[in-house]
Amino acid sequence: MFTFAIGYGEAFIPEVGERYLLMANRGHHGYLVADGCGSSLEFGSAKAQLDYLSTLDKPTRGGSVFGTAVLRRELQRPGSGHNTETAWSPVETRMRLTGGRSTRTAMTDGGKFRFDGLPAGTYSLRITVPPTLTEWVGPERSVTLPDTHACAAVGFSFSERPR
Repeated sequence: MFTFAIGYGEAFIPEVGERYLLMANRGHHGYLVADGCGSSLEFGSAKAQLDYLSTLDKPTRGGSVFGTAVLRRELQRPGSGHNTETAWSPVETRMRLTGGRSTRTAMTDGGKFRFDGLPAGTYSLRITVPPTLTEWVGPERSVTLPDTHACAAVGFSFSERPR
């Protein structure tokens, strides 16, 4: 584990025998990294953070597949001629995840979906395309979770069907 990065406003040098609450993430090299930006604290001054952590649900076991379903619209900017801007809005629809020995379904919530507690393996994620929309890439994606700690983010982008 790398220690705190020196040079950040919140960083400090850990001392032997002291206790710390480390907010760490896994770096690109695979090691846990706790730096000044991670809001790590001396344990004695971390009461508010520890109280918050104790209110969280227990972490799920297994991998996760999650993502978004959004509608993309090109909007004309008023008074700007041919210039457009892209507007995104959530799409509410049904998702089906098939793989391993099971099939799970879920409805998007605010355009977001999530399947947790998955064993390692390859999964097929299929979205129900609302009749007035077209999915840009296609309604199905394949994702692989190499182990039970893995996660995969999947995005579905829709446009309105021409009338």
